[in-house]
Amino acid sequence: MTDESFPLLIHRLVVEHHQGNLLSMTRRSGIDHGTLRNWVHGLTKQPDLWLVRRLCEVYGLDMDEALHLMNRDVVRRALAQPVPLPDLSRVRRGPAPGTARGRTGRGPGKPLAPVKSPERPEPRSGTSRIA
Repeated sequence: MTDESFPLLIHRLVVEHHQGNLLSMTRRSGIDHGTLRNWVHGLTKQPDLWLVRRLCEVYGLDMDEALHLMNRDVVRRALAQPVPLPDLSRVRRGPAPGTARGRTGRGPGKPLAPVKSPERPEPRSGTSRIA
């Protein structure tokens, strides 16, 4: 591995294997989306070793090299040095344009029909309200 940190490794896997789609990586690896997101953003100080093992099995990575990257990040934090993080400034959240459910991208759809708001029934006389 030529990655400088564990977050950079995760980001490289997402880009190379899933065209930058973290949700696709979640489906393939079986690792929770929030966990993967935290790994990419460098928010996890010590990743769960069982999950790292799963990641290595799915993507054919050497567990020792992954552990080496994680340990290097731990040492950097202990020495108050920055952990190298991927540049995520151009990453857009949500689905790719035109792939959202219900949208075909074939032009404008039908206009929505106006929705009538239901009328409120008048309270019956002689009823008490519980406060």
